[in-house]
Amino acid sequence: MKRPTLTLFFISICGNALACLWDSDTLATELKGKLTVQNALAGRIERNPPEYYERRLEIARAKIERNPDDLLAYDDAGVSCDRLNRSDQAIDWMKRKRVNSRNASDNDRYRTEANEGTFRIHRWISRGFNLDEVEEARIAREMIAKAVAINPNAHFGRERVQLAIMNWMIENKTEVQQYGPRRLSQFLFTTLADRERLREGLIGLMMLGNAWESIDIIEALANSYSRHPSLGYLAELRIKELQAAGKESLTKKPTLHLGHGSITDVQKRDIDASFQILRANAEEFRKKRTDFILAV
Repeated sequence: MKRPTLTLFFISICGNALACLWDSDTLATELKGKLTVQNALAGRIERNPPEYYERRLEIARAKIERNPDDLLAYDDAGVSCDRLNRSDQAIDWMKRKRVNSRNASDNDRYRTEANEGTFRIHRWISRGFNLDEVEEARIAREMIAKAVAINPNAHFGRERVQLAIMNWMIENKTEVQQYGPRRLSQFLFTTLADRERLREGLIGLMMLGNAWESIDIIEALANSYSRHPSLGYLAELRIKELQAAGKESLTKKPTLHLGHGSITDVQKRDIDASFQILRANAEEFRKKRTDFILAV
């Protein structure tokens, strides 16, 4: 029997937060410097329209035809297919990459494992992710674990968080079915004791995946900054905005224990005003970026 609430949870957390995709766009993002919690909470996120991925798939395919050893082109092709919800094709590109990876560097091998593991978890989710048939998820988890072993600090530590969520999901089926995401923050804090690495991983999930609109991930991020009440209040403003737009925590009622009790009313008004400026800037940034991409 299907569980709608559980299904919604995994689509939100795994389908969005667990988007450990690695391609040339990711490399460009890493070169820009450290991701910021302010941008993550404000939604100033780089996102591309489907037309972008269609075109990039054409370019990657042409590169591979000219040079089958262009391993990054396979990553671009695979990620493009995944972004277009073509998981089977995305996995096929990784299989082709493996055939041509005889002299692959550690970075190439890392990207292969991280990408295919993510493609496989996405495919499992799209097929209904029956928790009694988790072989696809276990294969995906093994690949992500290999990626972490090859390069534990890549992707702003995002794979660490991804792997922790996958472990919780696969090995704690009863708890997941009964409690859904209510235990997620607690599990992450227990599993990943280094708060700084956990924060970077959560921010990475928001900046490089689709978790920028996940109330549960935002709440986990805010709780990781429990000694920074202004960030907790900023996160609460973002959560309330998402709720007003129809987004839901999978708990149906986020705890919002974000530790901002020491903030004065005057400080709240200042943060309210700053949040409005940040959100307007984020929306303008995303619109202009999309318009530019479509015009090229």
